[in-house]
Parts: sequence; C-alpha cells; structure tokens
Amino acid sequence: MRNPIAVTLCALTLTAQIASGAFAADERYQMMQLSDGTVRLNSHTGAVSYCRETAGGLACSMAAEERDAWVATTHDLSQRVAELETRIAKLEAGAPSSDSLEKNETPARPNNEAGPELSGNEEKQIDKAMKVAESLMKRFARLVKELRNDVQGL
Repeated sequence: MRNPIAVTLCALTLTAQIASGAFAADERYQMMQLSDGTVRLNSHTGAVSYCRETAGGLACSMAAEERDAWVATTHDLSQRVAELETRIAKLEAGAPSSDSLEKNETPARPNNEAGPELSGNEEKQIDKAMKVAESLMKRFARLVKELRNDVQGL
C-alpha cells in the first residue's frame, strides 16, 4: 500500500526542483524511489504517476485527480467536436454548390436578407474612400514602375 504522505512529499520535492531549474530541460520524467514503488514526475506538465515493478517492467498509473481531470477534459473535447461537426453540417447545408462558384456566379441572398440601405451621406463617404484607395494604388503602381526602371538601369 502506498503512503499518500510520502507520495505528496516526493511530488512536492520534485516540483520544487523543477521550478528552481535543478533538472535539465531535456529530461522529461523524473523518478523517485519509494519503499513500495516509484513516483514519476512529468517535468513538462507536472503530472505525477505512481509506478510499480511488474514482470514486464515498470507499470505506471495516473493519480486519481489526474484521471478525473483527464476524463473531464476528454468529455469537454468530445462536446466541442460534436458542436463543431453540427456547425459544419449547417454551414455546408446553406453553402452554395461548388458548380455555381466555378462558373463565377455569386450566391443569391435569401429573401429575408436584402442588404443595408445607404444614405446619401454614407454613399458620399464610400465614394471618397474609394477615390483615396484608387489614388494610393496608382501612386504605389507608379513607385513600383520607377523601382523596376531603376533596377533595370543598373
């Protein structure tokens, strides 16, 4: 029977040594011998396992808290996967077919989605922004052309 106080003390000792940098970064597992087995500390995650010698070698098992956390995490991940699969199925059901996209057809809007109505002031602002963007693009194209001419002249 393992002594919970000894296991806890070993785990705390190993955790303190890892936190202080006593172990090299490439040493993932640290082992500490007990009277009835071995405690294994994963220096990357802090997980502690209790190990026993068997006929086939060393057999390690997770602590109860770790097992519970692992089960909870697995359950949470399974729920997230199911939610994502449902979301993907809904998106695929509402997505236009690949044939219509290959023909450069724009997907039709649903009848209840007419698009935003713009006021005269908003249209003026959009036109002004487009003119500024066009001016910037022309200036950029001119700079690229000048740069190309300079490079070719070398």
